[in-house]
Formats: sequence, C-alpha cells, structure tokens
Amino acid sequence: MQNPEDKQQPENTERDESSILPNFRFRQWLLVALLCIALVLLLASKQTPSKKLEFESVSMVSAKADYYLESFTLMSAKPDGVADYTLSAETLIHLPTEELARVDNPSLRVNTRRNNNDSWQLNAATGLLPDHGQTIDLFGGVQLQQLTDGQTPLSLITPRLRLDRKNREINSVTGVNVTGLGWQLMADEMTGHIETGKLIFRENNHVQYSPPQPAEK
Repeated sequence: MQNPEDKQQPENTERDESSILPNFRFRQWLLVALLCIALVLLLASKQTPSKKLEFESVSMVSAKADYYLESFTLMSAKPDGVADYTLSAETLIHLPTEELARVDNPSLRVNTRRNNNDSWQLNAATGLLPDHGQTIDLFGGVQLQQLTDGQTPLSLITPRLRLDRKNREINSVTGVNVTGLGWQLMADEMTGHIETGKLIFRENNHVQYSPPQPAEK
C-alpha cells in the first residue's frame, strides 16, 4: 500500500523550484547592474583629463557673468570735463549675482580736484568694483605713486588697498612699505587723503633714513 505522503512529494518539489527561480533571476539582474556600473566607472577613470578652462571660461559659465570686456579704458570726468578717474585693465567680468565686476591687471589714475597736475597712480594684479561704485578694492602687490607737481614721486607697496570714491580716501590695513627720496617707512595701517595729499600711518611705524650722497666732483 502506497504511503499518502509519497504522493505529495512531487507537488512540494515543484513548489520549491518555483520559489527558487525568482530569487535566481533577481540575482542575475543585480549582477548585470553591478557589472554595468563597474564598467562605467572603469571607463571614466581611464579617460584623458580634460584641459583646464581659462579664467574667462570658468567665470562666464560657472559664475554666470552677463558681460565681458578686454583691453578697455573707463573714464569718469569732473564737471569741467577733465578726467577724475581713469581705469584701464586687461579684462573685466561682471557678475550680477555678486553685484560686482572683477578686473585683471588694473591701472587706476585719480586726479585731485584742486590741481589737475596732482594725481595718484595705482596698479595691482586684481581689482573688484562693486555695482554701487563707491569703492574700488585692489589686491596683489598693489603699487601706489603720489604724483605731486614739482615734487619727487612717493611710492607705496601694500598687499591690499581700498579706494573710497565718496570720501576721496585710500586705506590699507595689510601693511605698507613707503619709499621716498633717501628714506623708507613701514607701518601696519595707512590712510591717505586724495585732495590734501596727506598720508597717515598707524601701528608699528618704522622709519629708515639714508642721507643722499654728495655728488662727486
């Protein structure tokens, strides 16, 4: 006589096979997906590095600049038509989201209003011009020359300098080195008044004087 349990054995076998099959297919698809991801990563790692974008391209695209100038000169005139400010630079990129413009290798000339022959000449590696136009920030080996009619030019070097157009002042708090005829001065801070030509130095002032040598007969 056949055992009733023997009749149910094939049915249990078919049920086990049907439950194993979906798991096997899922593992197959998972393995294929992992192989595809590994292949993509491998190809990406073997690609030749792309050429580094120039400053103009990076700024115009990533920073979303709205206009760009090259080798330009901008001038702001006094009421009598004489130049008040003259700014020249290699490039200018305006960034509307930052509300400012960046200039490379700027050269700025500021004329005094009391005497058209007196001026300040400023040169730097980089400059920032906010949209409100009240200040100009210069960076990177800023060089300043005070050109006074009939006097020896005074030269100043500082890492960073701000020109305040509204108050007609120049300021630096990053250390200055000033050179005149036969003397040198170093200080931590400096304020200059464009109209009067006065320079005020503060904090850790050091002066070195070297008398001019008499001319040989």
